[in-house]
Amino acid sequence: MTYFENEDRAVAVGHVSVRSLEDNVTILGDSLVHYRTSGASVVSKNPTLIQIDSSATGGGDTLVVVSDRMESYRDTSDRFVAIGDVKIVRADLASRCERSVLDRTNDLLILEGNPVVWQGESQMTGDSIVAFLEGNELRTLHVIGRAMAVSRSDSALRNRFNQLTGRELVLSFVERKLRAIDVLHNATSLYYLFEESAPNGANRSSGDRIRIDFVEGRINRITVIGGVEGTYAPESMIAGRESEFNLDGFRWIEERPTRTLLTIALEPYD
Repeated sequence: MTYFENEDRAVAVGHVSVRSLEDNVTILGDSLVHYRTSGASVVSKNPTLIQIDSSATGGGDTLVVVSDRMESYRDTSDRFVAIGDVKIVRADLASRCERSVLDRTNDLLILEGNPVVWQGESQMTGDSIVAFLEGNELRTLHVIGRAMAVSRSDSALRNRFNQLTGRELVLSFVERKLRAIDVLHNATSLYYLFEESAPNGANRSSGDRIRIDFVEGRINRITVIGGVEGTYAPESMIAGRESEFNLDGFRWIEERPTRTLLTIALEPYD
């Protein structure tokens, strides 16, 4: 570590580890530059952010963020900025994007640059995604611009995906469980139907707004509001042709970040 007194700047190289005891955040990297006056720090190579929330239900919940570059600011706000091939994992929530901002002052996580978020078995994509937190717990997820939510309708039917799309999606969570999805502006849904576990076609609906309520992770009610249109496709029309019924903008991304990010990040520090 070298301290440049005239510049009020410190440079550390070689398996750098910095821990904030105040919020239990650890930043790892190959090198770090810290500007003491402004409170800014930059890790420009192999950065990883790790935060263990010991108050979380179940005895601990680790947040892991990996990117090409990471910046920390402790001036007027408390922010962590990750840039380039950003991967984030926490409990059953994971995401990928090109730039993310964790704003701890305002309890926000902002994802930009082809963002993808996985929550449970669902995948969300859009132009940008904003997660509103409360005590490090996810409360709402706003997907803005070309917004889409996708989930497999049945584990045995791998080509069938329930889909929602609109200009904005708002997902609401209670105790880490999805309780409702609101689709706003040009809302369209595609849902596959089953009768006693046997596939039975699909419904496509559209309207000004669509709201879906969940109970214990399962759809309880679908409400379409304003300019309602709907069509039913029978099973004989769908079987073997599922891709032809996908909504515009559909994509299913397999490269979901996993907990192995933490193991990989810690290897040089063992």
